Amino acid sequence: MVIPSGITVKKVSEFHGFTIIEVVVAIGLLMLMYATLGRAGSIYKEHVLKNRVIVDLVGLVAAIEKYKEIHGDYPRLLSHISTEENSKILWAALRGSIDPFGVSIPANSPNSAQGDGKRSNLVSSKIKEANSGTGMKFVDQFGRDYLYYYATRSDVNNSIWTRDSFLLISTGVDGISTLQVGIDGKISQDKGDDMVADNGGIL
Repeated sequence: MVIPSGITVKKVSEFHGFTIIEVVVAIGLLMLMYATLGRAGSIYKEHVLKNRVIVDLVGLVAAIEKYKEIHGDYPRLLSHISTEENSKILWAALRGSIDPFGVSIPANSPNSAQGDGKRSNLVSSKIKEANSGTGMKFVDQFGRDYLYYYATRSDVNNSIWTRDSFLLISTGVDGISTLQVGIDGKISQDKGDDMVADNGGIL
């Protein structure tokens, strides 16, 4: 190619790669986007699990009420303090194995399949269960024990537990219950992210 006189041609410089600063900035932006999307996904998952816990609580409340209709009382506990043992008592009761005072209902009982259904399985198979190693129990969608409160077996006339129903609690995402339950069944108002139910439904 002939270049006219008086015109200066400058050589186009070769393309150079990104500088270290540009690479660092790009990586930082990608990490920020990833963290934001990850947090949004985590929040959505927690929301879904919370909704499923509420559905499970409604189902468990219905089962506990049906149990009372059959047996005349809710499952009674060994202690006012909600423990894993009390979680296992609730499971055994709603699966039709024990009466309110913990007396075993024989599988071959005349009522095992007919009549008043005292050996009936009252809980949907959709509600999660776990084996503690010493017995089965119901757990929430976060894999933690449901906290079940009611009168003890020694409090026959409910002279101590004065609440007219049980309390059933999921400790929520963090697994820590901030709700204070007195031995009379009265509760504090600060329940944090706890999900609480009684015979009236979700509180």
